[in-house]
Parts: sequence; C-alpha cells; structure tokens
Amino acid sequence: MSAEATGLPIIHLDGSTMMTTVDLTGGDAVFRSSRPSAIVQGLIQHGVGNPIVAFDEFDKLADVSRGARENPAESLLPFLEPITAGRVREHFLQIDLDLRFLNWILLANDLDKVPKTVRDRCKVIQIPALTPKDLAAVAEAQVRRRHLEPELIALLTRACARGQIKSLRKLSKALDAAEATLRRPTLH
Repeated sequence: MSAEATGLPIIHLDGSTMMTTVDLTGGDAVFRSSRPSAIVQGLIQHGVGNPIVAFDEFDKLADVSRGARENPAESLLPFLEPITAGRVREHFLQIDLDLRFLNWILLANDLDKVPKTVRDRCKVIQIPALTPKDLAAVAEAQVRRRHLEPELIALLTRACARGQIKSLRKLSKALDAAEATLRRPTLH
C-alpha cells in the first residue's frame, strides 16, 4: 500500500527466513556462496536510490553463522542513523554505499523482541488485532478483487465468525486455495 501511494518500488526482506545478516551487509567475497546484499540487488533491479525496504517478521531475525552477534537485529542500526547510513560497508562489493535515502518499514508481531536500540530509531505504530468482522470485510474485498465465486463470501464470513479463520495469513491461504481451485483445469 505504501509503495502504491508513493510510487516507490519495494525491496522485501523476511526475518523469518534469514539465517545470517548477509541480506543486509552482503557476504565477504572470499566465500564461494557470497553474494551482494538484498538491498544492493534491489537497488540495481529497480534503478531507484530511495526504495521502500519492507522488513517483514523483523522480530524473528536470526544469525546462526559463526561469530554472529548476540542480537542480529542490531546489525540494522547503521542503516537507521543518517550519519552512519551515509557510509554503509557492502562486504561483497568491498565498497561504502550512501543508503541514507532508503525508506524503512519494519514489521514485527512481538515488539518486545525488537531491541530497544532499534525501536528508539523508529516510529512505532501498533495495530490492534483484526476482529472477525474486519477479517470478513477483507475476505469480501479479496473475493471480489480476485474474481472468485461470490458464494465464497458467506463461507468465509462464517469461518471468521466461528474463529476458524483468526488471521490474515490464514485468510490469505484460504483465498489462495480457492483461487488455485478456480484455475485448475477441468478433467473429463
């Protein structure tokens, strides 16, 4: 939604799947599996110097590499301070980059797992959990947007009211399954 409103491209990072901080800093070129950071790759792909970096599941960020920081989330600190963001080392390319113009959105389910040092550098916006009525409204909008069978609205509304669908993730999976069924070829 932010990308549509601003016209800026998005670089997606997913803390739940990261096992090292290489996506932030790049990997040292001496290792065979090294690569530039996801940020550098996104900057090259989009050709824009001020994209939105959406860091989902930030509270689940882990670093299992040898010599890793105790709290890998703190490796984001140089990116969030204008002075240090003006000179961030990209280890794979062995150059310093000016990343002051990146627009960060950090998403977390558990704010207590986000280090205070990171929270202090962010504007924290807490969104209350969606009610069954909210989920049903999202379901209805998505059924219409995806051009699914209108009868699905009543089914999903009941599932939300009964507590069978309690999150956007579960709703999204149900909608994806319905969409996949719709696109499946008919066998005779």
